[in-house]
Amino acid sequence: MLNFLFGDRTAATRPEKLRVRFDRLVSELNAMIDDLPAKPRVTIDPETGHILPEAPDQFADETLALPRPDADQGVERSDAVMPKAAGPKPPRPNPPKPRAPGI
Repeated sequence: MLNFLFGDRTAATRPEKLRVRFDRLVSELNAMIDDLPAKPRVTIDPETGHILPEAPDQFADETLALPRPDADQGVERSDAVMPKAAGPKPPRPNPPKPRAPGI
């Protein structure tokens, strides 16, 4: 009776066909590869059917960061936390004032 308000809901709940899903995934993968400056080598494993791309170690948007230092170099970190000096804490500049009861 109120189909004009809700529309045809069967199209939204219908699962995507395997052919349509496969074609969409392949086209998205090809579009992503087209955007890369260095094209990866792609291999298909015949036993599992998996796609195995050989991607570079760093992509173009990741080259802005410095590489991680190797663990065997023993580089000391300059951002290490310095221990705090022992002793009493200094008083707070503006301690809260006690409130009168009933307010």
